Parts: sequence; structure tokens; C-alpha cells
Amino acid sequence: MGRLIYFSKDKNLQILVSFRNSSYDIKSISDFNSLKVHNVNKIKTYNVPLPKNEISSALGNLEQNYPEYLFDEAVIKDQILILTYNLRKPKNVKEKPTKVINLDLKKYKD
Repeated sequence: MGRLIYFSKDKNLQILVSFRNSSYDIKSISDFNSLKVHNVNKIKTYNVPLPKNEISSALGNLEQNYPEYLFDEAVIKDQILILTYNLRKPKNVKEKPTKVINLDLKKYKD
């Protein structure tokens, strides 16, 4: 499954979001250039591409080892899963160096 970013508590739409080809045991095969959206109810998996090397760069910028720690708590609004992740340390209090991924959950129901 990979490093978990989000899991749904909704019994009607059991969705998991994780990094593709990543594990806690073998860092050398980690691929942080896409996410996998798993529909547990339908036993289907969807790939969501991310900007190449952006997560790896953010890990270095924030001195993190695990990409799931880059992400803020997920929000669902109007059937949209909103995942926000940090790109680097802010230079000042007002700056928010983050990126947002919006996943339309309706797309992953079928």
C-alpha cells in the first residue's frame, strides 16, 4: 500500500491515499512522484501524478525522512478531499509555502 496520507472513516466510501511504491523498510525503491488512491470497497486503485521530485525536495528542505509528515490534516468539503503539504520552512509568519491537492471523491467511487 505504501506510506499512508489519508484514510476515510466513511463506511460508504472507504478511501485510502498513499504514496506509490514506498515502504518503511526499503527507502531505495520509494517513489514520491505520485499518490495512489485506493477504493477499498471496490478493490480499485487510481494513480494521481505529482510534480516530479517536489516531495523529495520538500523532504530535504524540511529535514524530514517521511513524506506523510509534510501533510497537514486532510479536509473534505463538498465531496472534495483537500490535501495540503508543506514545501519548505516559511521565511516569515505570513508566508505559507504549501501546495494543495484536490481529489474529487466522486471520481473514485466507481
